[in-house]
Amino acid sequence: MLYPSPARREPQHFDVPSLLTSCHARIRHFSAMAVTLAETTDAPEHEIAEAARQLYRYFAHALPLHAEDEDESVLPRLAGRTAELDSRLERMRAEHGRIDELLAPQLEAWQVLAERPAELATLAPRLSPTGRELRSFLGEHLESEEKYIFVALQKELSHSRLGAIEQEIRERRRRAYRW
Repeated sequence: MLYPSPARREPQHFDVPSLLTSCHARIRHFSAMAVTLAETTDAPEHEIAEAARQLYRYFAHALPLHAEDEDESVLPRLAGRTAELDSRLERMRAEHGRIDELLAPQLEAWQVLAERPAELATLAPRLSPTGRELRSFLGEHLESEEKYIFVALQKELSHSRLGAIEQEIRERRRRAYRW
């Protein structure tokens, strides 16, 4: 198989940085998978279709939940603490918009490939450079969040505020996946 999908299940981590870091691991997995799919030359059509379905499902449904976690739960609780942190939070929000822009053509192509995997040869010249750009951009974005935002969560927020964020994250997943 081109790239097996990690099993979807309710996160077992019990602290906010670990929950978010687990999401980051999945983002890295799927961004690498996007490049692998775009650059494959000899995969069977059923594997191309399955990889495209997994990519579409993850980036169209799961990634937006993670962005909501950060934009709606993390950002408001960390905002206003320091000018440097506010700048990093604004950068995070802006980069979420750039990620959406990079994903739009990919999502369309993955939908096509899920139904018509033989079109990979036609779509690959567009998918490959955009996939590499997405993977690179996401890598830098995630590293910055882990280095600054996730550290600030632990340093700046009380256990009760972290608990509220955790509950919001879990509730988003329960609604989306009906856990």
